[in-house]
Amino acid sequence: RDIALKNNLVTANKKDSVGICFVGEKNLKDFLNRFITFKKGDIKDEKGNVIGQHQGAILYTQGQRQGLMIGGVKGKEELPWYVYKKDISNNEIYVCQGVDNELLMNNGLYVEDINFINDIDYKYPIKCSVQVRHQHTPVKCIVEKISDEIKVTFIDPIRAIALGQSAVFYDKEICLGGGVICKTF
Repeated sequence: RDIALKNNLVTANKKDSVGICFVGEKNLKDFLNRFITFKKGDIKDEKGNVIGQHQGAILYTQGQRQGLMIGGVKGKEELPWYVYKKDISNNEIYVCQGVDNELLMNNGLYVEDINFINDIDYKYPIKCSVQVRHQHTPVKCIVEKISDEIKVTFIDPIRAIALGQSAVFYDKEICLGGGVICKTF
């Protein structure tokens, strides 16, 4: 904070973050259960067949394998199950088998609340790279503005993108800005 204050940065007097990221080593489900009531729901395969029950759709993430309790047991020939889609309004999660299943792959995404961090007036389409998770190598993409939406199309598909996470755009090593992932395709 002292360095930020000496350099007149806007973060010098900013309130400390106490978001959900700082829960720490505690069990996230137990922590959230103090504030939210979870409702069990159906786990469905890609054909819509009910193959199990989950503890609450909001607890699962696209690409998640652990904690589904529906198979993929070590030593068996059956491939592990992965979450590929969530239907929060109906409290359902959809799963597929195999880490490389095409249902886990995304060709692009839409972002909201996009924010560019410099004064450049970008002309769409923008050719750049996008990073969609921590320690993930940025991939080449094309960013387009379509009506009120920002559409990002990947040159090569990305596996299991989670809605609500950040998409950060780069031109080589320079960060251009980012937005919140609201849809995938």
